[in-house]
Amino acid sequence: MNILEVVKDLKERGYEVYVSHFRCTPQSSLLFTTKELKDKNKPISAKGGLTYVTLKGPYFSITELAECSLKDNFSRKLGTTIALGRALKTLKMEEKELPKYHQVFF
Repeated sequence: MNILEVVKDLKERGYEVYVSHFRCTPQSSLLFTTKELKDKNKPISAKGGLTYVTLKGPYFSITELAECSLKDNFSRKLGTTIALGRALKTLKMEEKELPKYHQVFF
């Protein structure tokens, strides 16, 4: 199963999945979305960046990130895979705790 199939499967299960990629220009280490850089006709550095993944369910929202070093080439696929894996790991931990609190809040 590739990352696109995982995202599709999560959406079919009722989760909302949001992915955002942030990059910098070769002249600056400030981060912008790829869309912002393209809209402003700014060059996009091949090195470094951040990927955020937010996973939302009916009672939670989990955001995790993956950071690409300024020494490494940026990969949207790898960043998404790492950040989504972290979000799913956090979700798995929270799901173990939910039954304990279910009777208190619901």
